[in-house]
Amino acid sequence: MEEKNFNNMLIEYKSGLYIPTHKELFEIIFHYSFPEDEYKNVAELVYKKLFCEGGIFMPVPEKLFEGEIKSEYFPLIKALISIMKLSSELNTKENILDSHRSAGEFIKNFVGSNKEEGLYTVFMGEFNNVLHAEKTANGDLGSVFIDVDSMIKRANVLCAKKVIIAHNHASSYMKYSMEDYHATRKMESYFSASGIKLMEHFVVNKGRYYGILYDLADTDNWKR
Repeated sequence: MEEKNFNNMLIEYKSGLYIPTHKELFEIIFHYSFPEDEYKNVAELVYKKLFCEGGIFMPVPEKLFEGEIKSEYFPLIKALISIMKLSSELNTKENILDSHRSAGEFIKNFVGSNKEEGLYTVFMGEFNNVLHAEKTANGDLGSVFIDVDSMIKRANVLCAKKVIIAHNHASSYMKYSMEDYHATRKMESYFSASGIKLMEHFVVNKGRYYGILYDLADTDNWKR
């Protein structure tokens, strides 16, 4: 992360306005634990080996860093791995979206009763475990600019293989519009070209949800 963006993120994190991703948490911790000229490289290496290469699930994951990180840093690295491994295990147990219904319930609860229309994104790993969820843009889908390139970059940073998108309707009308339909097909194509699967586009309103892809294809992406 660029220094300017990192400093802005730190300010928002300290004030409670931003929830960082796993990678950003690593950068924050390493920022205060390592010399300034080393923390970013160490954070990038640890995150890549643990989350992008599956090292966090190895019996002795700290062995991944022998010869690549100074030995005096190993106690801190080992402690961080233990904390993040526990966090990851809890996350995968509680937030594996293994069905269309579980995905709909998750996004319904995430969006909540927010009356301000917006676009939401859920990033998932290969096994449908939730890596991160965020509000991507404000406004209704017909007027908001959908920056798919930024969403793809975000997915790559998180090592996400699948995404769910959702938007909420201010009215009680649940059926998707033609704009929703065309936006879904475009995003599905863009994500697919980058090796990312769009699992569903939900319309959410007042405790209800409606899956556009499920309705269009009459298939369930969660069925193997």
